[in-house]
This record gives sequence, structure tokens and C-alpha cells, in this order.
Amino acid sequence: MNRMRDVRGGICVAVAFVLVMAACGSDDTSPSSGETGATVVTEATEATVATEATVATEATEATEGSGGGGDASTVAMEAMAGRFGALPDEPNPAPTDKFVWIISSGEATPTANTVSNGLKSAMDAVGWTYELCDSELDPAKMVNCWEQAVAAEPDGIFGIATECPTIKGALEAAKEKGIATIPAFAWDCAEVDQGEALYSASFSDRVADRYPSAADYFRASGRDAAAWVIVESKENPEVLSFLNKEYYVLTYWHEGFVAGIKEFCPECKVNEQEFVVSEFGPDLESRTSALLVQNPQIAGIQSTYNPQLGITGAVANSGRREEIKLVGGLGLSSDADSIRAGELDATVSHPLRWYGFDAVDSMISVFNNTPQRDTGVGWQIMTADQNLPPVGSHFEGSIDFETAFLQSWGVQA
Repeated sequence: MNRMRDVRGGICVAVAFVLVMAACGSDDTSPSSGETGATVVTEATEATVATEATVATEATEATEGSGGGGDASTVAMEAMAGRFGALPDEPNPAPTDKFVWIISSGEATPTANTVSNGLKSAMDAVGWTYELCDSELDPAKMVNCWEQAVAAEPDGIFGIATECPTIKGALEAAKEKGIATIPAFAWDCAEVDQGEALYSASFSDRVADRYPSAADYFRASGRDAAAWVIVESKENPEVLSFLNKEYYVLTYWHEGFVAGIKEFCPECKVNEQEFVVSEFGPDLESRTSALLVQNPQIAGIQSTYNPQLGITGAVANSGRREEIKLVGGLGLSSDADSIRAGELDATVSHPLRWYGFDAVDSMISVFNNTPQRDTGVGWQIMTADQNLPPVGSHFEGSIDFETAFLQSWGVQA
């Protein structure tokens, strides 16, 4: 697995997904733009994919796993239907009178804030009390929040995009004190080859029925994006994929995308561009504009989780908007707005509130001393014609995951 180039800089926006707002891009803990790699046309990185299985849910027949087979059209259609697993239906009774802390990488980012809201809604439902500590996109504050939380000796701590390598000492202290710790959009040390598992349970534990690891889960979503680009682009296109190694999730997403392009279109060229967070905005827009001039055959772009911070603007101003299929984003309301405005074509959308409920279910299993379980969380491709959320709302999909959790926890009949 690829490691973060700079753990401190890698937490600055900390979105294992949070995927940065422009303000973090200017943080002086970020690596310099001089670290960016030159253009390369590369063979795809091999990614492990899980076996495909179809499961029924209340709202949709979805496909589990990464989709180990099928042509691009089939895989893209399955991703449009939704890569969700079965909702929890066995009892996992929620204990009462628990007090927990939430450590957020940065509530100013809509990604962390939406996961945080999911956690709060779930804990309100089961009657837990909680305290939120906002790291405000500052690695030092993140460590301080964790130290405060451990000193308070709560029953549990949730970390939203708080990576184990950065908070290793606090996680070790929490483990010694018997405090349950659960990551939400974050990586345990063992998942990134940094040592032993320190969180009480990892996201890999919660998707193990469908994917070998959390890394494969995100590679699979990148593969789906690749299938969509191949279907929508001209024959044998040259594809541009942006790679950021400051965040594990972006590395895995990119690996899955590149491997998918080569799987579905062996003749296609993949032009990989490495960038750093500090380039988000005018710098990345300038780079993208230059690439489009230098590579007039580019017909598809994988634009990471913040396409609005430079990439969509470059494509719009290139005079080639109709020729280029652009996939990116995470399913936030801003992504949906960009699709409606014709600036973006598709997003592999993740229901972020579901991740909050999933993390609470994981904490309940730790409290109950029962095995971790797969709660079905996944993703769905969103386009102008399908799966757009209401204006002003983030993507949640049509599956009523909230009711399923509450019934499983014994707080709703």
C-alpha cells in the first residue's frame, strides 16, 4: 500500500475524504507544489477486486463487491443501480447511558460535517451523550483533541478522518484505558502498514463480507468510475487521472480507476498527473488547462473528490467541454450543483450520513463484545439523469438505512 508522503500534511484537510476546501490547500504544513510528478503514460496498477454478488434491498437490487467481471457497460449500469449490501436486520441492542467524544478533522468541510451529523443523529436516537472537538483542519489541534478526549475517559471516541499514524500515541493510551475507539472515514495503522491495529475496530472489519479490505473497497469505486468513463467517452480515448498521495483514499481510488481503464480498454492511454493539496484552485486550473492543450486526445478525466477546485473550470474554459467526460466528487450538494450546471458529468456518490450510522453500529458491537458486521454502506453513480439528490442536499440514496439501524438497535419497532 502507498503511504502518505507527509503524515502531518496529509491530515491538514484530513478528509480521508474530507477532501479539502481551498483554505486547507494554503496550510503551510502541506508539501510544496514542487513535489508534483511529471506527466506519465502508464500501465495500470493492479488492484484486487472482490467477487460480485447480487443482493436485494428495500429500495433497489444492488450489486455487492467491486464487480469482478463484466464489460464496462454492465459494470457502469450496476454502479448506477448502487453498490450497496444488505441492510442490518439482526438485533444489535444499543446499550444506554454511554458518553462518547467525536473528534472531527474539520467541521468547516461538508464531508466531515455530514459524517458528524450522521453520528449525532444515531447517538441521539440511542440516548448517548457526546462532546465534539473540532480540529479545524489543524494536525496539532487534532492531536490535542484526542489527548483531551482520552484524559476525559469517556466510554468511546469516534474519529472522523483522524488517521492512526498521526494520533498513534492517543490511540495507544485509549487502548490501555479500555476506551472504545472507532474510525469514521479514517485508517487504522494496520491498514496502512504502519504497525498494529490500534482502533477498536476498523472500516476493513465492516466491509469484510464484500471486500478484502477498505483499500479494495475504494479501489472498487474507482473501477466503477473507469467503467462509466469508457462507456461515455469516444472509442479508445486518452484518459487523464489526477493522483494525490497525501491521502490513502485518493491513492486507492486512483489505483482502481487506472486498473479499470486498462481492464475495460487495454488500448486506452492513461495520463497520470500527481498533485498536492496546495495546488487546489488557480494552480491546478492552470496545470489542467495546459494539459488539455498539450494532449488534445483527452476524452475523459478522473478529477478526484474536489473537481470544482480547479479542474472543472479548466475544462469549461478549454472549448472542449462537450468532448470531455468528467467524473469526480463525492456526492455533496456542490457536486450535484456542478452536474446540474453542466460543469461535471458524473460523481461516484457516497451516502455520508450512512457512514456515521455505520460507525455507531461498530461502536455498539464493541460495547456488546460481538463481531463487527457489514451494514451495507456503498456508493452509487450520480448523473444529470439519475440519482441526483434534491437541490441543496447531499446524496443519501433511496435506501432507508436509518430505519434499519434503529430497528436493529432496539429503539424503533
